[in-house]
Amino acid sequence: ISNAALGGALTLDTNTGHLHARNTATHAFIEKLGKQSQLLSLQDVKQLQKGLLPNPTCLYQTAATRYIPPIMKAIESVALLEPYVTQEEREMIAPERVLFLLEPDSSIRTAFAWLGRQPFFDAVVLLCILTSCFFLMIDPPYRDLNAAPIVPYAIMDQLNTVFTFIFSVEFGVRVLGQGLLLTKGAYLNSGWNRIDTVVLVFAWLEEIRIPGLDGGGLSKILRMGRAMKPLRLMKRNQSMRLVIDALLGTLQPLFYVISFLIFTSVIFSCIGMGLFGGRLFKCNDPANLFPLGKAECTGIWYTHNAVIRPAAWDNPYWFNFDTFYSAMTSLFQISCFKYVSILFACMDTTELDQAPNEGAFPEASIFFLIYIILGGMFCTNLFIGFVVDGFNANKGATKVEVIFGRYKRQLKKSAPCYDTFKPPLNVLSTVIRIIMQSSPFQTFSTLCVVVNVGFMLADNADSAGTEFGQIQDTQNLIFFWELVAENVLSLLAYGPGGFYNDGWRLFDLLVCVGTSIGYVSNSQALISFARIFRLMRVIR
Repeated sequence: ISNAALGGALTLDTNTGHLHARNTATHAFIEKLGKQSQLLSLQDVKQLQKGLLPNPTCLYQTAATRYIPPIMKAIESVALLEPYVTQEEREMIAPERVLFLLEPDSSIRTAFAWLGRQPFFDAVVLLCILTSCFFLMIDPPYRDLNAAPIVPYAIMDQLNTVFTFIFSVEFGVRVLGQGLLLTKGAYLNSGWNRIDTVVLVFAWLEEIRIPGLDGGGLSKILRMGRAMKPLRLMKRNQSMRLVIDALLGTLQPLFYVISFLIFTSVIFSCIGMGLFGGRLFKCNDPANLFPLGKAECTGIWYTHNAVIRPAAWDNPYWFNFDTFYSAMTSLFQISCFKYVSILFACMDTTELDQAPNEGAFPEASIFFLIYIILGGMFCTNLFIGFVVDGFNANKGATKVEVIFGRYKRQLKKSAPCYDTFKPPLNVLSTVIRIIMQSSPFQTFSTLCVVVNVGFMLADNADSAGTEFGQIQDTQNLIFFWELVAENVLSLLAYGPGGFYNDGWRLFDLLVCVGTSIGYVSNSQALISFARIFRLMRVIR
């Protein structure tokens, strides 16, 4: 009996004290227990309403004897189970009255609740929203600019009026089925429904066309309200609502990220004003070069097409660090990773009121490097991290689902890996496998890759024919043969199937084959192309 009550097969009615069966078999079972086992006293009803029935005391007590039904003994410690109600029924029919008029069992309220749950009703509303959004896209700001629209303007206006009426009917159906504001499942309790209501209000204000508002500022605001119509689509797309809710849930932590970015920008703005304030100015006369400066920027000069221009000492860039506002705007561009022009201009600065000189202040790059790491990369990663964390926290997953997801990831990570092709079992292959799996061999292989990649990063176009170029060619040849030897050992240790079992071994083999073809064909382009893929060995 207790298992049946816990499983939902039996429910207790606190108003009458009756046990109700959820199916025919259970109902027959209760009939066999007799009517006495289905009745509870008023005191036990009160205890049931509290959620537990620890000790029934007043069950069918007479002057001669006191009888406790067996079923009550079975469910003494069973919590009170509420009758099963679907989520839609909980939302559509709340126990409160709707609009202070319609009771929960009202036929009118039940009819509107049923209509609101029908798929065809939602389909009609969704079709109206899509068509309305399409009209919004093809309707120009000024209709006299487009004389031949895809849909005639008269038909478009008539259909928009019909759509507004349909949206009003939807609003009425939802309100009469769920309630407007004060009930548990009220329509306006949802933020998405409030957006729908605001869009509907704007639509009706535009349809009414209040005299004196045509062409005014309020009329333009009402027309701007039409741009909110696509928001109604988000309400009906569960995935899109999930993303929007997750983004809204990250607003508070994102405020801390923005505060950190502003704080960092303020500090670096003050530092930038001290380093580069007033030093980005130069004379518009091309002849005024370093070590000349502001004092020599006088008179007139001729352009390449013989136009006379007065000499002026000004800032030719849109950015500068002369004021706090201009420093903040310049750093904002740097945080968006548009820093090349600002970096070069600041690295050319010299003294105050002196013409710039190329590369005169290379230490300025340290300032930009630190700010790009803190204000750009670090804040960007913080921003993305908070958004992802907020999405995971607000995507509707329960704690059990989160734990189950971790369990599945752990199973996948710990799953045994079986090789498709078994390695050779002879003595030589076994010894070579032991050597290749040893820590000294793997350290030596990694060191070779790192040294080779370091030389590749130091390579440049001017090294050909120089002593450094010869060193480059020698080390490339040495590490090529080291790679060949490593592939031969892999072949002996794991057999040909070892390259299929391990993707990294296959990758090393392809790099080795590509480099070999380049050396045989004497093709520097192929050698360089295959050498580039050696960089991927660092990941290994």
